[in-house]
Amino acid sequence: MVLFLAANVYFPAKYIRLKYAIKDVQLQFNRLLVWHIWLNTSSFLVACIHCYVSLWSNRWLMAALFMMGWLTFGGFLMFLKFQPGKVKKGIYLLHTQQVVFFLMIFAMLKGHYVI
Repeated sequence: MVLFLAANVYFPAKYIRLKYAIKDVQLQFNRLLVWHIWLNTSSFLVACIHCYVSLWSNRWLMAALFMMGWLTFGGFLMFLKFQPGKVKKGIYLLHTQQVVFFLMIFAMLKGHYVI
C-alpha cells in the first residue's frame, strides 16, 4: 500500500501545478510519470503476491485487488498507447477514475481491519 500511495503522488502534484500555474517543471513531471508507472506496476505485483500467500476469504481485499488491477490495466494500455479509434477516451477513463482509487483505498483499509 505504501508503494501504491508513493506512486500516486503524481496526481496531487499535477493538480497543484495546474492550480498555481507553475512553469518550467515539465521535465520533473516526465520523470515523476516514469516513477508513477514503475511504482504502480511494482505495487500491483507485490499486492498479487501478498494476496496469494494470505487468506483468500476476505472480500474487501479481493475487491481492492480487482480495483488495483483495473487501474493498472488501464495504465498499461495508456503506456502502450493502445488507441484504436474512439477507444482512447475509454482507456483514459478506465485508468483515471478517482472514485475507483478512493474506493480501493477504503477497501484495502477495511480488508486489513483498519477501519
